[in-house]
Amino acid sequence: MNTRDAKEILLLYRGPIDDSDPQFQAALDYAKTDPELGQWLREQTKCYDLIRAKLRAIEPPPGLSEKIVRRWPIPFPRDWSRIGQLAAAILISASVTGLLMKLLHRLQLERSRSRQMRQGLYQTRFARRNQSSRWKGVFADWRSRPFH
Repeated sequence: MNTRDAKEILLLYRGPIDDSDPQFQAALDYAKTDPELGQWLREQTKCYDLIRAKLRAIEPPPGLSEKIVRRWPIPFPRDWSRIGQLAAAILISASVTGLLMKLLHRLQLERSRSRQMRQGLYQTRFARRNQSSRWKGVFADWRSRPFH
């Protein structure tokens, strides 16, 4: 960093408000090492403090803020084409969401049905094995245990 860069940065320096900003910290550290820049910063800060104090001492006339707001109301444009576009976007979003939810519900039902069919198939298959087998108690737990 050189003196010109530090001056450009320190022109925006507002005192303790900007002390935590790392960019100002680097410029302030450089100003501590350069006596000419340090003198310029003190004069600049003194000038800003004087201007700030004079501006704070000025009392605005009563009712000024209401007068300004009344003279320049905040416009709210009612562009009907834009409102129509937003309504269409909301309608499309709601439709797509509804369709996706219906599709997911169907997929869940199909999974549930296929799981029930597989479970029933395995239960009947092992029940037949258990009845026809000479080891009748081996597959007994398969009938009572749910299929995952």
